[in-house]
Amino acid sequence: MSDTAVYVGAGSDIKPLLIFKYISTFIYIDSQPLTEFGGIALFSECARPKFPLQIYKTLTKHGFIKTVQNTPNLHEYYNPKTRRTLKYYMNCCFPKALSQDLLNDIKSANILICCGYTPCAELITMMNPGPKTFIGDNKTCYHLEEDDEQYFTIDQALRENPSLMTNYIRFDIPKGYPYWEDDYTDTTHTSRFTISSYKSIEDLYEKSKRTKSKN
Repeated sequence: MSDTAVYVGAGSDIKPLLIFKYISTFIYIDSQPLTEFGGIALFSECARPKFPLQIYKTLTKHGFIKTVQNTPNLHEYYNPKTRRTLKYYMNCCFPKALSQDLLNDIKSANILICCGYTPCAELITMMNPGPKTFIGDNKTCYHLEEDDEQYFTIDQALRENPSLMTNYIRFDIPKGYPYWEDDYTDTTHTSRFTISSYKSIEDLYEKSKRTKSKN
């Protein structure tokens, strides 16, 4: 079975795309350009109309070609050299009002990417029922006390039941690296990122926190 990863609140983060080259399909989900925040309430100042163009420029820079599709909120890209696919579902305030196509794509996912934002834990039950892998980073706070009280989040669920994931992987972004700049990230940088494995999200987070304190 080919590996498929789902990433809610992906924004323009292509680091996992460049680091984990064994993943053949990425399912990206974000509430942009409709709103920068995932809530249902809409405010004009939170809209990001340039977001689709930003994604297009970033992906084409790395060899991805936008393919023809009939769904306005689905932007699909394919890299003919690496034979990898990225399906980007935009204007999606997860987990509300999900299309059947998106649900089907999530059901095929066996890898969960959770960086910067911890979505609703319902995502885990939507994924493939077989063995699953969690991918996080050293910049995200996977801490129960700091979660959004609106819903039960993924890190809360994994703290209560680590066996929901078979593997836990973390990639470390070097200190001082401007990871928020879309035009900066490249394979020459991400190839130097450290990748490590853990038995739980708590272990992943605690060791990440200790590493930060040493820096």
